[in-house]
Amino acid sequence: MGLHLTTRDATALANLTAALLAPAAGVERLDAWWRAAEVPLRALFPGATVMYSVPHGDRMLHLSEGVDAGMRRQMGEIVGIDPATGLTRSQDPGLAAWHRARRAADLTLWNDAVNARLLREMGTDIRRLLWYNEGLVPAGMRTFSGATSEHRRGEAVLCVGYDARHRAPRDAEEELELMRVLMPMVRASHHAWVTFGERQEALHAQLDAIPDALLVVGPDGRTLHRNTALERLLAAEPERERVLGALHAMAAELRAPRGVLALATPARTITTALGRYALRASLAPAALWGQEGVVQLAVEHAETPAVAVLATTGAHGLTAREAQVAQLLARRARDPEIAAALGISVHTARHHSEKVLRKLGVRRRTDVAAVLAAP
Repeated sequence: MGLHLTTRDATALANLTAALLAPAAGVERLDAWWRAAEVPLRALFPGATVMYSVPHGDRMLHLSEGVDAGMRRQMGEIVGIDPATGLTRSQDPGLAAWHRARRAADLTLWNDAVNARLLREMGTDIRRLLWYNEGLVPAGMRTFSGATSEHRRGEAVLCVGYDARHRAPRDAEEELELMRVLMPMVRASHHAWVTFGERQEALHAQLDAIPDALLVVGPDGRTLHRNTALERLLAAEPERERVLGALHAMAAELRAPRGVLALATPARTITTALGRYALRASLAPAALWGQEGVVQLAVEHAETPAVAVLATTGAHGLTAREAQVAQLLARRARDPEIAAALGISVHTARHHSEKVLRKLGVRRRTDVAAVLAAP
């Protein structure tokens, strides 16, 4: 029996093609991509639950608007990734055996009948599988069909299923034939994601090798990357959230309409107890990140803390180190934060804090700010 597609089906297929291949154009948010792709998929398979399982880092990510997050997390515990091969693995022995048999047979398309035959040859039944009983059935996939794409970086699976309340609009053979039509798109989208991921990994590695502290912010304000130098700087800065807030505010101003002109000062400063930082922002080339509106920000430690600190604390007889500690205490920093900021042990930080309190003549750390602010 041939596959009969309506005008609506053809439109959905065209929309799906554009959505599935979005990673090739640089779309880098997996969740947003899937939301766009699931709309035409649900139009092609009315009443179905559709799910896309794709390697993401060291785990298998299961994407589906029709399956709640808790259920998807549970599915993630059953199906994961073998770090040695990058292939799908499972704690369900039956599913693991099914994957081995599927790969041995070079099977990329499957439905209930195909699965039943494959499992029967293995001496088991799908109703015995943990994945079926605790994964697919609760997710609304009592009957299902699917397509698997393989790549050197792992496997991706598109699965379409129906629960007891819904019937497939086509017979099993037509459903499988439609999956065959979708297969090139599934494979292309999977490869596009892998290529995009490899490109991003290489770019992140290049940024991490740069000694300057860099933050990259996307057009939606989300952090795309913080390089190693910035992570070190922030780890030592008790007021890290304030520094990050200033960076994101600067990025938002640059992204605003006429942002390049509105950002009158390309470099700004922010002062903390550790000293003064110079912040610089610029729009990143769209070709580099695959999208417009990406902002790259550089952070430079423009002044060592001792210069600023001693001017305000010399009258109290503090040493240069104690002056630094006093300024950090005034900002409500705790001993571990002081230790990280100054590169000393927590024990030494506590010792300095106690000496500062004695020299300032106060018993509580919360009183330090008032003493330093006094004329």
